Amino acid sequence: MTETMINHFRNFRNKLFNFFKYRSDATFDLIDAIAGQSSKESTVKLSLCSLFRRTYSSITDVVDNLFRSKPNTNPRPEELQKEQLKISQLFAEECPQPKSKSFALFAVDCTSQPRVYSDKLEDRSFVHEPTKVPGQKPVTIGHQYSCLVYLPEKTSPTDPHWVVPLTVQRVKSDESGTLVGMEQIMQVVTDTVFKDKLCVLVVTIQMPQKCT
Repeated sequence: MTETMINHFRNFRNKLFNFFKYRSDATFDLIDAIAGQSSKESTVKLSLCSLFRRTYSSITDVVDNLFRSKPNTNPRPEELQKEQLKISQLFAEECPQPKSKSFALFAVDCTSQPRVYSDKLEDRSFVHEPTKVPGQKPVTIGHQYSCLVYLPEKTSPTDPHWVVPLTVQRVKSDESGTLVGMEQIMQVVTDTVFKDKLCVLVVTIQMPQKCT
């Protein structure tokens, strides 16, 4: 049983590794470092993780070469979308199939990432951020990201709560998080193993505050 799981995991890693054509080893070191730490306090601290066998500057190099198919050439939007879809398809294949339910369950939510001090960062805008300070508006400056996840079926009440992230997409300042989320779920139920299966989507709706 253990050997079967190890072989399956090794096969999954090999498939994922082949998606990254440039700086593949450094990319996988970064993935392992992120997955191996419970908290991501800073990029510098992440570079000091024992699983990351390189220096801090390699992180920038990894991000700069992510999904490139040609050296020194950034992928076009359609190329980037194609490569990201391949990873979503791989992750979808690993989702445990429901046993008692007749449908696959998904959830989508839009999360803000504050980038207050990144003056040169592209397309920053005012985004929602919860606050407990009375009278303070719940906003910050940064980006929004729409995350679509698969919700595995719990076989017993003691099973831990966990999700399988399938796709994360930045919501541009001139886009609607709701529409981006709908595009994500449509892609997953159209171009992955969930095609032609009954799928249910759970969303969160922020109710407007009552005026007094």
